[in-house]
Amino acid sequence: MDRIFPKAKWICVRRDPYQSIASMKEHRGVQKWYDRIPLNEINPFLGITKENKSQFQELSLLEKGAYKCIAHMEQMKRIEHDSPKRVMTVEFDNLVMDQKETLTAIFNFLHLDPILPNERGDQSSLAKKNSLSKEESLLISQILIANNWGEWTKFSPF
Repeated sequence: MDRIFPKAKWICVRRDPYQSIASMKEHRGVQKWYDRIPLNEINPFLGITKENKSQFQELSLLEKGAYKCIAHMEQMKRIEHDSPKRVMTVEFDNLVMDQKETLTAIFNFLHLDPILPNERGDQSSLAKKNSLSKEESLLISQILIANNWGEWTKFSPF
């Protein structure tokens, strides 16, 4: 994208990985991604890497979600590193809890007049990780740690 649009700005939305993975686990459309594409080919969007492609098909939806979440966090990290003046990172929780202030900051970053929604963010999206079992949470933690994202285990619900 930077080659095509060298002045483009990026808005990265960072979400607690346990919330994100729990949401993926419940979302019917997520499974369809894995049904439509080859699971033994590298796919940076879905988190299929050279290291995990031979086993990816056998992983649970929860494990696939963990790898997808890691892939997205790694991409955000690259964008923040490569384009620090053209990127704004927004915490998902802030989008939900303080939508007006967060959206105003985004529009200001983009040098646009704010357009604010009348509705509030859906706060139930901040409790999705509570649907994870202790075993599922531990599995997510193990995948995060094994892929050098151990600092994110602080968000574990257990």
